[in-house]
Amino acid sequence: MMANVSELERRAARRVNLLTQIGDLQDDLKTLKAEDKMDGFNEKALGQCVKELMNGSEYQAEQLQFELELDSYRTAVGLPVTLETAQRNIRENTFNTSTAAAGARLQAVLDGIQGEVSVTLAPAAEKEPAA
Repeated sequence: MMANVSELERRAARRVNLLTQIGDLQDDLKTLKAEDKMDGFNEKALGQCVKELMNGSEYQAEQLQFELELDSYRTAVGLPVTLETAQRNIRENTFNTSTAAAGARLQAVLDGIQGEVSVTLAPAAEKEPAA
């Protein structure tokens, strides 16, 4: 039974060592990601590139196929597939929203004015004939 106890201790110590290394590596990765972000890199895009590098060429081909299919779906439902189109839509939507909001504010003012102003029409006074 002594051999089993020493083997168990060895295995437990090995796991502790590996888990400690994993924790240290996770801390290193967290620090690296923070440095990347501070240096102006897009963490999401960089992470996707790393994922594709780690998963190999078959995964990369599947990812590109998915993106092509996604663009087809976007086109079918009327979503933009280029950055330029999306930015133009933002400008147009902002203008249309601003114009609609200004129109609504103007209408509210006009409605308020109509409620506050009352006009009383009196018969016109008769003028005396000139002599």
